[in-house]
Amino acid sequence: MRFSTKARYGLRIVMRLAEECASSGAVNKPIPLWLLAEKERISKKYVEHIATQLERAGILRGFRGPSGGYCLAKPPSSITAREVIEAVETVRTNVCTKKISDCPVYPSSKKCKVRPFWIGLEKAIKDYMENTTIESLLNGKKGGRRR
Repeated sequence: MRFSTKARYGLRIVMRLAEECASSGAVNKPIPLWLLAEKERISKKYVEHIATQLERAGILRGFRGPSGGYCLAKPPSSITAREVIEAVETVRTNVCTKKISDCPVYPSSKKCKVRPFWIGLEKAIKDYMENTTIESLLNGKKGGRRR
């Protein structure tokens, strides 16, 4: 499975904000856009684009002005990898997991023996992303269960 650069960068930006807040002890101290871009080695314009999408989704909170920037809008324990990824990109489902009538090979019957595999795999990926929080990633846990 492949994810776009926006999805990977979105997770990195959210992780960086969570790390910065944890290390400084200032939960709602905004981190300037230029600093996010510099630390993550992503262009400032691209960080701004992604941060705007994350703000619209309620994951980040933006502040204007000389001491402005971004911070997390909620605790890292309540932000999932799935939320972040779906905030910045359109997640497309496999054609085999949609309605049986959408199947290009077996549109009118249940002959396809592989369809259950694709449905199960897609569910496993979604569940893994949903159960992985930013906090669990900060703590080095790969698929930390959401509380």
